[in-house]
Amino acid sequence: MVTVGGELSELESALATRFRADSARMLAEVADAIIARFPRLADDTVVPTGFLHTTLASHAATFAQLLERSPAVAPPEVSELGRTLAAIREPITTLTRVFEIGHETFWQLLVTMISESENLRGSEVELLRLLTVRLFDYMQVNTSAALRAYIQRDGEETKATQRRRLAVVRGSLRGEVADQELEGVLGYRLLSQHVAYAARGTALEADELNTVIEQLRRGVRPIQHVTLYDDDVLYGWFTPRDATWHDRLAELSVPKAVTVACGAARHGPEGFRQSHRDALEVLRVADALDASGVRHYEESAVLALATHDPSAAKAFVDHQLGPLAEPSEQTQHLLRTLQVYLAENGSPTRAGRRLHTHRNTVIQRMERVEALLGRRLDPSSLALRVAAELSTITASRCSAPRADTASEPRSARC
Repeated sequence: MVTVGGELSELESALATRFRADSARMLAEVADAIIARFPRLADDTVVPTGFLHTTLASHAATFAQLLERSPAVAPPEVSELGRTLAAIREPITTLTRVFEIGHETFWQLLVTMISESENLRGSEVELLRLLTVRLFDYMQVNTSAALRAYIQRDGEETKATQRRRLAVVRGSLRGEVADQELEGVLGYRLLSQHVAYAARGTALEADELNTVIEQLRRGVRPIQHVTLYDDDVLYGWFTPRDATWHDRLAELSVPKAVTVACGAARHGPEGFRQSHRDALEVLRVADALDASGVRHYEESAVLALATHDPSAAKAFVDHQLGPLAEPSEQTQHLLRTLQVYLAENGSPTRAGRRLHTHRNTVIQRMERVEALLGRRLDPSSLALRVAAELSTITASRCSAPRADTASEPRSARC
């Protein structure tokens, strides 16, 4: 009988002795069964020679000790198995399947070993009960060790790949990396039309940012799409399927704290780079305006160009708006009404609807604006319209990028 606690029984000792005698053959057969399903694990160009057989052989001592009531432990080679599968980019399902095949094959071999051993016959039921419990514990410990090692190494590999992709993209944006290398690293064709975007949300809205990008994929249905994270900014490029992409982006449900800055649609390798620069400019303007949501290059281009010389932009605003450019609560209230009034082509009725106020109130405010400017308003004046929009940025002291980072907005360095 197998005793519980106390000294090792004769049956347990006999089982451990027989296992030690047959372990090399049995574990080699387990390795062969796994290789039959995953031949890549025996490819000398992928893994070290004899890698899987060496890994399985490491169980000979630890499993024999387990049969003699030692605690279940995983040999170091098990963690190395997890790290290796992650390094050669095998999916984690391969690792779990390796353990399933190994467990099944090993169990069958143990049952055969017991049935063929004269000194173990007659105790099969007790031995199988013992093996069921101890093999389960052993597999649990080893599977957990391999999975932990896999996940850790996979995270390291993912970060290394991300760093490599970022380095190649940055090099391409500077004109230092060949287009063929960029295509190879990103898996993205450059001889296509491209729309670049830069999306940002606070740390608390990281999941929401990912949700927005998933909406983009489903809504736009791009022909190809690639993304890169760099600190708190997600950069992306996609090839639109048709001309409706602009409208579909406008339909995105974007949380208040998330900004998606989109560049213009451009073609070819240089279009890939220029659309990205467009998106960075849109993000810079959005930062200055403290704006969020989906922002397009077409609606931000004038402000982006006008604010590359902050001093000149402020002088232009001061000249056009005079006292209205003063950063007081009263003038800012009037400026907002003026911006909407001009956007609605001088219609106090439509401006009132947008501002949720009566048209007469809009008219009264525009009369006060005319008094401050000392001239009648001309809703068709491009200079006045640009100055009104620029006033928000110059008031927030938006600064142009430095010469050495001319394509990078604050916190956006890709």
